[in-house]
Parts: sequence; structure tokens; C-alpha cells
Amino acid sequence: MLNIKIDASLKKEAKKLAKSLGLPLSTVVARKLEEFIEEREVNFKERVKVNKRVEKEILKMSEDIKKGKTRNFSRTFNSTKEAIEHLKNL
Repeated sequence: MLNIKIDASLKKEAKKLAKSLGLPLSTVVARKLEEFIEEREVNFKERVKVNKRVEKEILKMSEDIKKGKTRNFSRTFNSTKEAIEHLKNL
């Protein structure tokens, strides 16, 4: 048995997600502990949030790609050297 202090809303959300996957929360926690022991590391990933303007641009570019339009993108390069020269001239 493991007793840990954890934010109630975090526990509630995790429990809900685990249940939606057909798992008890204890199974999720046990698996993460096993992973920690096996890999001997802990990874924390920061979720990057973009501002509304950038998000809008990304969505527009995605739509353009789906339509086969790539006019919003940089030209292609045949070598790294060529790409660097292009960037230097911007």
C-alpha cells in the first residue's frame, strides 16, 4: 500500500481518465513506478502554448497543406549550405 498526498482535483481527473481506459488508478500509478525503476529516470515534458496569433497561422498553414497550397512556406533547398546562405540574406 502507498499513501501519498496529492491535489484532490488532480486525483479526480486522473481517476476519471484511468476509468475511461478501463483501468483502476492504482494500475496506472504502479506502471509508472515500474517504469521509473526500469529506466532510472523521470521525464517532465513542458507543454508549449502558443498565442492566438501563432495558433491561427498554424491552422491556416495546415489547411493550405491539405489543399495542396504551400505558398506560405519557404522554398526548398538542395543543401544545408544553400539554406544557411538563404537565411543570411533575409
